[in-house]
Formats: sequence, C-alpha cells, structure tokens
Amino acid sequence: MEVVGLNPDYYSRYPHAFSGGQRQRVGIARALSLRPQLIVADEPVSALDVSIQAQVVNLFSDLQAEFGLTYVFIAHDLTVVRQISDRVAVMYLGKIVELREADMLFAEPAHPYTKALLTAVPVVDTDHLRHRIKVPLASEMPSPLSPPSGCPFHTRCPIAVFPKCSSEVPPFSEVSGGSVVCHFPLTKVAIRTIE
Repeated sequence: MEVVGLNPDYYSRYPHAFSGGQRQRVGIARALSLRPQLIVADEPVSALDVSIQAQVVNLFSDLQAEFGLTYVFIAHDLTVVRQISDRVAVMYLGKIVELREADMLFAEPAHPYTKALLTAVPVVDTDHLRHRIKVPLASEMPSPLSPPSGCPFHTRCPIAVFPKCSSEVPPFSEVSGGSVVCHFPLTKVAIRTIE
C-alpha cells in the first residue's frame, strides 16, 4: 500500500470509504501484489478529475521504473496516452490501423483516422491552434458487426481512392517507427492536401 501512496492504516477500510483516486491505487496495489511483468490497464484514469489523473499517471511511470513493468494501457484520452506510452496502437472498428512509436505517431500520423483523432484533441497553445485545421470525417461510424467492404475506414476517409479503398482490404505497410493499415499512408504531401 505504501508503494502506491496509500497509508497502510487504510487496510481495514471498506471500498466506499475511499475516493476515486484511492480506489485506483488499491486496484494497482492488488495487481502489483502478484509481482507481474505485464499489467493491462483498461481506462485506468477515465473517471478521475485532471489533477488526480496526473497523480495516477505519474504513479504508473514511477512503478514502471521501479519494477520494470510493461503496460498495455487502454484509453480514449490521447493526452494521457501520449504521457504514458512508448508505442501506440490506434484502433478503428476493433482493428489496429496504426502501430508506431509514440513520438512519431503524435508528430506525423500515417493513417487518416489517427490524423483526425489528433486534430480533435483540445489544445491550450493558441499559436499551435492557428496552424491546426481539423480533419473532417464524413458520415457516421459504421457498425463493427457489419463493417464496410475493403478498407473499413473508406466511408469516412477524406483521402479514400475508389475503387481500391472500397474493394481491397489494405495490408500492414511499414512506415517510419512502425506500421499502418492504409493503401495510401499519409506523407507530408498528403497531410498538406487534407489540411
């Protein structure tokens, strides 16, 4: 309990007596008690306010350094993902569309869906905002139970080329720092054309 920042005197408390952040720490302590090499953390900070999120993310980083842990960190909040991850997998309709080193993915996304996600993240830096244009996504997201033929993203993609994108499932392509599932991975030229 001390390792995760909880007072050992809290050992006999019931769950309702803990705050949300303390409950997350209890969950982390329970996972650590088995001395794992890998921890799967599914939305571990989504229900917490921003200051508590930061504390828990810092705790994850400290524990990783202390115990040599590997995390599979599942989250929708790309700001948190950027803080904690070395490599990032972006999923669309339950399938990986881009898997790359975090720095490269955030600096220069290779999949149009990744680009759209990153332009939707709120930015405080107003100078950066001036140069950022959101990538619009056409139509509604299709059902994962009945995905479109070809590339599952083609119905919403701003750079889809028909008929290739609508008829052929794209293979994993190597890109700098990882791979992408796209017939036409974004390059600097392609990024300029959709911005």
